[in-house]
Amino acid sequence: MFCLLLSGSMIGVYAIVYHVSCKHFPSPALSDSYSLNEKLEFLRSAKKDAHVLAVGSSIALNNLHSETIAKRISGHFLNTSSWGMNMGDNYSLLKAICDVYHPDTLIIASSISEFEVPAKKADYDLVKKYLTAGDFTAGLYHIECFNLRYYMDNVKYKKLVTSVKNQYEYLVFDQYGGVNIDDTNFEIDQRRWKADFDKKRMNANNYDYVDSISSFCKSKNIKLLFFQSPFREGIYTKLNDEKANDLKTHVNRIGAILERDEHVLIDADKILWNDSLFIDGEHFSAKGAKAFTAYCFDELKSVKSKPVVTAGVTH
Repeated sequence: MFCLLLSGSMIGVYAIVYHVSCKHFPSPALSDSYSLNEKLEFLRSAKKDAHVLAVGSSIALNNLHSETIAKRISGHFLNTSSWGMNMGDNYSLLKAICDVYHPDTLIIASSISEFEVPAKKADYDLVKKYLTAGDFTAGLYHIECFNLRYYMDNVKYKKLVTSVKNQYEYLVFDQYGGVNIDDTNFEIDQRRWKADFDKKRMNANNYDYVDSISSFCKSKNIKLLFFQSPFREGIYTKLNDEKANDLKTHVNRIGAILERDEHVLIDADKILWNDSLFIDGEHFSAKGAKAFTAYCFDELKSVKSKPVVTAGVTH
């Protein structure tokens, strides 16, 4: 109790010094990812009737255009993605949320660079309980998962990411859980603008998790739509032969897994995407996200496999 009182006093002083308020108080530390924690709080408060779900990293969070998806499906859509999720994280989260939402369609928007990302630390059994908790019970998770450093680091940070729209770290979810970034007066980070991927940093275990996700979806009668998100034209056209081949091998490896389980892969790198649609090498602006999402759903119409999607997606 003494420690809690002391911590509360410190947070109070912090709030005064940095001009923050209760609305900048971060969500419970259910994981070591600020973005995932905020998304879990959003999901807990959202309706549980969404049968079309998206999972993934910032690629799925930023590059899927929520309103376009909502218009293309019958029923409700929810984007459960958050920053820095790799395929192992996606698989763990999918298992935790599947019994909460009972989806019939799952969308993954992904880039090869995600296969370089280390795994998050999260108790997904706790996550599953949290998603169905009431407001009072959910508040108790602040005590159960209490970490003073987490709050000290993220109160001021939450104020930043929720107040400035035209930045990479903008994190205000739309009604579907997506974040499409306004590129008006956007300041490009040249390091991010020029980045592609590093095969040496990729973890092959991610392919095993793609396999696990695919198999899990098949066992649950969930149709998986895997949208391979493209690099901007200025990067894609300058990939050397080795990297171009690595990217092709990556997509083919995923495609083989999905084909086995009668799922669908849409490879958006089949066409070139103008640099003006991007805010870095692979993240779209809001207008780019709208074009990419429309392209993927248009491509679904030409897929010959049966069925292309379940009742979740309208043709």
